[in-house]
Amino acid sequence: MSTHRTVQRQTGGLGAGLLWLALVVTCWALLKGCSDTRVPLTKPIIPTGFANLPALDRSRDGHYTLWAVIGGSPTWAGNFLVDGNDRLLNMDGVPIAGFEVIGSVAGATHFLVSLEPSHVEAPRRSTATPRAFVPSSEGFDATPSYIFLSGEVKNKKAVLGPSFTFGGTTRTEVEYSGATGLFVAATPTESPADRTLSGQAGIWFTDTQNGTPGLTLPPLSTRFTYRGWLLTDSGPLEIGGFPADLTNVGQILEPGRWPDDFSVYSGTSQSPLDPLRAYPGEDFLFNSPDPARFKLPLKVAGKGVLVSIDPAPMTRPLPFIPLLTAPVPVTVVPRVQRTAMLNLFGTAGGSRYPRGTVSVP
Repeated sequence: MSTHRTVQRQTGGLGAGLLWLALVVTCWALLKGCSDTRVPLTKPIIPTGFANLPALDRSRDGHYTLWAVIGGSPTWAGNFLVDGNDRLLNMDGVPIAGFEVIGSVAGATHFLVSLEPSHVEAPRRSTATPRAFVPSSEGFDATPSYIFLSGEVKNKKAVLGPSFTFGGTTRTEVEYSGATGLFVAATPTESPADRTLSGQAGIWFTDTQNGTPGLTLPPLSTRFTYRGWLLTDSGPLEIGGFPADLTNVGQILEPGRWPDDFSVYSGTSQSPLDPLRAYPGEDFLFNSPDPARFKLPLKVAGKGVLVSIDPAPMTRPLPFIPLLTAPVPVTVVPRVQRTAMLNLFGTAGGSRYPRGTVSVP
């Protein structure tokens, strides 16, 4: 009898202890729920391999943002950066494996990646992992700025490829790999009274033998433009931005209506008007952006030429997505010698187009 009472007393104490523990756990859960009104975290979305995204200087260039398209509308899913080795980084530059997302992404039909300028900054909940949030409750206008990757979710995986026309016709790397370019070295804006550079201080995108534009480019949305660059050991110098449609280029010889949006380094020679001025290009004669780094006038022989896809208007002083490139021959014949450009999206160029994958749990 005494033994029974002892056992009963012990088991009763154990039951009370378990009851107390359950009560503590319940109260803690209630308190935690009261202090944190966020939707419980789902399983992470894991980007399993971004490639060929430019590394950004966050303060100057901005950052990347991942979006889930749910019900036809982009929903913000997290900000991120990448380094020169294609590693995913949080906004503090710390390597991460993926995104923890608040809310469900089960209904996502596509995923997008956009470039967001440095003045567009969504709040972050964690220094370790970027997390998505409900825009309406956080006061954040979830509107992508410059979408350049997109992919449809199939079998819980989205393969992201170039998409500079999302919302219209989504184009693939195959179409961009068909872009072609060639250029000549010439200096059409140099004063006739001062031909000291032998026509070797400029790059112009034209086929002088046929009198046609030197570029064949797929269409872009109004959020992007093509832009030419001269690549030097000290960094790139801008040639100018121009549209994909160059059908009427070569027919305009009117000052102030040149086919690109940049002429800062060129001269002012306009009489007689040189036919090359009707094509995208730039002479490197005056107004160096940094005299310590770039000595103008500058001969282009031995330098490089690049055509990139950039936000419009331009948000960073560097090329964004390189498309066409070629070295300028060390010995050039101005106006006559045409140089063909390598397409970096194509197989011959190493298929160096931006891409990525997103896995949906």
